[in-house]
Amino acid sequence: MAGIFFALSLLLMGIGFAHSGWLGMLGLALVAFAGTRKGAGDFSLLLGLMIIVGFVGGVIQILTWLF
Repeated sequence: MAGIFFALSLLLMGIGFAHSGWLGMLGLALVAFAGTRKGAGDFSLLLGLMIIVGFVGGVIQILTWLF
């Protein structure tokens, strides 16, 4: 389970840097936290946070395409 979370965190970091710098830095923080033993236990909480951050990044991307 921790390996899946770490892989998802890496994916989010890449997507975040593609969208904007601050999303990428948040993704980098998630990757660092996912690499710790405590981060592996908080999988569901951080997965929810990742979904929210991904949604915000998607909205930002749509807005930049429109305007």
